[in-house]
Amino acid sequence: MRIWRRIESRNGQIARLEDKARCISPVLTDMPKGGGSLQKLESAIVRITDLKTENEIETELFNEAKENVQAVIKKIDDPDLEYLLTERYLEDSSWHSIAEDLGFSDSYVFKLHRRALFLVAEKLDSTG
Repeated sequence: MRIWRRIESRNGQIARLEDKARCISPVLTDMPKGGGSLQKLESAIVRITDLKTENEIETELFNEAKENVQAVIKKIDDPDLEYLLTERYLEDSSWHSIAEDLGFSDSYVFKLHRRALFLVAEKLDSTG
């Protein structure tokens, strides 16, 4: 979920830049080299636009990857293993939380995880 953290971090940067841009009062003058605040505003707007574009691209990639992971997880026939993989890889749940939800010990959930990954590998190998 690192990609999602990057997206969220950029959203924070965008919000801070938008706040900063609202505080910049452009002063127009006919004096040479005047309008420094206008340049600051322009820079903030350009940076906001760049960050939003980066977020749109990464959000699209993230959603595509998430759909691919969901498709693979749905091929697993065991409901506990499907739940484990969904919670861990799509919901970013902790191992302990997953163990509690399933009513198993943490160590048993790790064993289930290894089994689930083995099954995923088998499914991926059989589909080419």
